[in-house]
Amino acid sequence: MAEITQKSFSSIDTFKKEHVRMILEECDYQGKDEQGNNVYNHIKNYPVITYAATHKIGGTNTSIGLNNGVYFYQSRNNILAENTATPDQNGFRNTYEKVNLSGLFKLVSVKYNTNPEDEVIIYGEWCGSGIRDNHSISNCPTKQWIIFAIKINEEYV
Repeated sequence: MAEITQKSFSSIDTFKKEHVRMILEECDYQGKDEQGNNVYNHIKNYPVITYAATHKIGGTNTSIGLNNGVYFYQSRNNILAENTATPDQNGFRNTYEKVNLSGLFKLVSVKYNTNPEDEVIIYGEWCGSGIRDNHSISNCPTKQWIIFAIKINEEYV
């Protein structure tokens, strides 16, 4: 069996005010003056830029993996072994074990044509009732695990 190691989900770029500032500066840049200082002057219209965005679900990031027939569970930064450090982590692991994991990974296998020896990690966010109050969908009546990415052999699909 291959060794199971922690594989965190890579960070997602976010749209920030710095992006707007950089665009405005680029549009207003007129070159350098005699002393070599940058010259900015708003003399033309700013471009219209269309962004496609997805709202981040605020909850608790966890994932389920399958490596050579063995399921493993991860928090954002750790493998969740039995009797892990916190009650929440043990709760997530116990909740996962109630899910039809073989059916979930079978769906992934059929869709992406995986082999039994492939390592598959399904990343998700726990949200809803009892998960981090005042976050994006904390007021849902039930706890939910929402999948946001799948990685097969180190590549996102």
